[in-house]
Amino acid sequence: MIKFTQLLLPICFAFLLFGCDDASNSHSEAELVTSLKQLNTLLYSSQSEPNDVLWPMSDRYLTKRDSLFKQLLRTSEKPSPEVQLLAIEQRFTERFFPWPYNANPVLNYLQSVSHVEDADVADSIAFSQQKMSNAYQDKVRLSRFELNALIRQLANAEQQLEPFPAAKAALAEFESYLKDYSPRRSPGIGALPNGKDWYQARLNYFTNAAQKPADVLNRLLIIKQSVNSEPQFLICFTSAKCANNSGLDWRTKYSDRRAEFAAVPFGKEQAVIAEVDFGIHAQAWSSEHALTVLTTQLEIDEERANRVLAKILQEPALAMVNIPLG
Repeated sequence: MIKFTQLLLPICFAFLLFGCDDASNSHSEAELVTSLKQLNTLLYSSQSEPNDVLWPMSDRYLTKRDSLFKQLLRTSEKPSPEVQLLAIEQRFTERFFPWPYNANPVLNYLQSVSHVEDADVADSIAFSQQKMSNAYQDKVRLSRFELNALIRQLANAEQQLEPFPAAKAALAEFESYLKDYSPRRSPGIGALPNGKDWYQARLNYFTNAAQKPADVLNRLLIIKQSVNSEPQFLICFTSAKCANNSGLDWRTKYSDRRAEFAAVPFGKEQAVIAEVDFGIHAQAWSSEHALTVLTTQLEIDEERANRVLAKILQEPALAMVNIPLG
């Protein structure tokens, strides 16, 4: 059963990034990783059966996730950079979207439990809509790309909810709400509140350096002039051929992105994609302009350019991975 909580956050959430975890907890890193994947069952199903299925971004989910990250950071003298990034990203706006555009918690719930409570599913869908509506008033809005993806996620869940009238009615109301939803103008995360800080955090992680985005861009434009074509980057960037299962981020299907690209040589393809990534997320490029640059400079068709752009939008700063900045 989904442990659905009210929209009003408890006092503990105000200190989400600073406390509220049980300092006496003592678990191995492997146990903590398993617990984290179980917690994210409704975002991306793992092989581990969860003991307690929590709806994403509910009060209990956020508190438990924060506690797990803090424990993971304490288990090693040199914490994983990925854990550090994920802990930092809790500050940013994804927490306002209990039904993310890139996941289907309803379908994952139906597949994860032996008994479905119609009212609980309906409440969770209504919670997602309400929290998204509240975020909208604070100018935390989906992009057009994200909105269209979320609408498709809801459509995919609709048929499976036929036996559950309350949940189906809640889904229909959510779909109606999205029809009148006005997305933010810029597709990049830089247009979100604190979006520039979010992009900086991801840039630091993928470049393994703390440099201003403008400095990274200047270095990129210099080395771009003298690099050769290295098509392997484009293959790894737009497919799962280089994926692994050693990561901690449900958004990557638990693939460690830095490890994926560790042996991929830097070349023209990455330089172009990285420049577009910077343009989208740091300079408010439109999707149309980004597609023009991709098709022209990479000499690829529009279909493939759209796949590249989708990955840029889904994973900001990934294109900057392992860029030779020295």
